[in-house]
Amino acid sequence: MLTIKYFTATWCAPCRAFGPIVDQVTQQYANKVNLVKIDIETNEREVFGYSIVSVPTMVFLKGDTVVRVHKGAMSKQQLQSLIEDSIH
Repeated sequence: MLTIKYFTATWCAPCRAFGPIVDQVTQQYANKVNLVKIDIETNEREVFGYSIVSVPTMVFLKGDTVVRVHKGAMSKQQLQSLIEDSIH
C-alpha cells in the first residue's frame, strides 16, 4: 500500500485550497492509499525527519521507502497521475 504524508498548516492558503482535492482523490484510492495529514506546527519531529521546508508538501512512501516528494499544490488530475505512477 502507498502511504502519502501530506504536510500542511492551518495558516497556509494553498494548503486550504488543496486540502479538499487531497481528500477527494485519496478517497478514490481508499484501498490503495493511506493518507496521513501532518500539521507542521504540531509535528516537528516529522517535519525535521523529512526535511520539510515548505507547505504543502506530499511525501509518497512504499513501506519505509520514499518514492516521491512533491512540493506545492497541484490539480486533481496531477495528483491522480502522481498516485497512479507511485502505485505501479
